[in-house]
Amino acid sequence: MRIQFATPINALALALLGSLVSAAQTQTPFGKLVLRAESLKPILQPGVLAQAADTQPRLHIEILKGDGGVNTLGSNAVVQPVVQVRDRNNQPLADVAVTFTAPNDGPSATFLNGSRSITLMTDSTGEAILLGMKPMNPGKFQIAVSASVGSETVVTAISLANEPRPQPTAAGAKKKQGLSKGAILAIVGAGAAAAVGIGIGMGGHGDSGSNNSAGSSASIGLGSGGVTAGPPR
Repeated sequence: MRIQFATPINALALALLGSLVSAAQTQTPFGKLVLRAESLKPILQPGVLAQAADTQPRLHIEILKGDGGVNTLGSNAVVQPVVQVRDRNNQPLADVAVTFTAPNDGPSATFLNGSRSITLMTDSTGEAILLGMKPMNPGKFQIAVSASVGSETVVTAISLANEPRPQPTAAGAKKKQGLSKGAILAIVGAGAAAAVGIGIGMGGHGDSGSNNSAGSSASIGLGSGGVTAGPPR
């Protein structure tokens, strides 16, 4: 016959103490004391074998990375969650099947197999890494994570969020398209230097026998449409 301790062992000690007190009250010699099974009925249950440790879960899942992470839609900026399966002694368990499951609609994600659910095996350190996640639809969601060892299954969840890719601002686009103030001043300075050179060259040519004593010069203007250069006059 197998016996299970249904209550902590201190309950058995109390039952023994009660029997000792009863024996003292009836002046029964301790050497003749008999602990009857009837007094242990609340403590002992025949027919079942169990251990106190069985009341504790045999495994649990730790989320090492990714919980509370943010994915950027339409980009490679996605979270790579990492979980670890451990036993009741907090030791990692290898070769355990871990299943990741995303919602069927709304904010969600697909995995490397193109599905919203994938099963991976833990490595020698008890870890499973969810790679290649593709986020879908903006918003917050959770990925369910389950692991099974024998007849025991534990479940947890990873909280994530999908956000749209940031768009460039109008100021940034304008700065990209137009010339900076420094660039415009540099162009104007270069044009003015060229004009001076043209004027000097034309004046020297007139002194060699030309009747155009006034010489020639080029005009450069800066209008709203940009920098313009006119012909010599």
